[in-house]
Amino acid sequence: MQTARRLFKTEAETLETLGEHPQIPRLLAYFEEKDEFYIVQEFIDGHPLSDELLPDRRLPSAQAIGLVSEILEVLEFVHDHNVVHRDIKPSNIIRRHQDNKLVLIDFGAVKQVTAGGLMVALLRSVLRAICPPNKLKVSPI
Repeated sequence: MQTARRLFKTEAETLETLGEHPQIPRLLAYFEEKDEFYIVQEFIDGHPLSDELLPDRRLPSAQAIGLVSEILEVLEFVHDHNVVHRDIKPSNIIRRHQDNKLVLIDFGAVKQVTAGGLMVALLRSVLRAICPPNKLKVSPI
C-alpha cells in the first residue's frame, strides 16, 4: 500500500504541474479515503473530438493540420515536463465550448520518464499509432 500511495502522490503532483497549461484541466484536489485514491480536476464544458471525427467523413487538409498543430502544442508542454500521456485519442481531447480550444484530458496512464526514455516512449507511441501490429514485431538478427 505504501508503494501505491507513493505512486499516487507522484501522479497527483505531476497533474498539478501539468494543470498550469490552459489546455489541460487543473488539479483541484487529491486525497485518499478508505484505501481508495481520488483525484478531482477542473470540469471542461465541451464535447469530445471524437464527435467531430466521423468515420465516413474526411477532414479538409487545413482543418486536420490545425487540429494536429493545436494538440501538438499541448503535448510539447507535457513532454517538456518529461511526461508521456500514453492514451492520446479523440475521446481524450475535448473541444471546450467557451473558446473552441482543444483540451487534453485523462492523464490516468501518465508516465514520467528521463529525457532519453522520453524519446523511446514517443517513438513507440507513434509506431503503435501508425503501424499495423504485425509490422511491430522485432526479431533478433
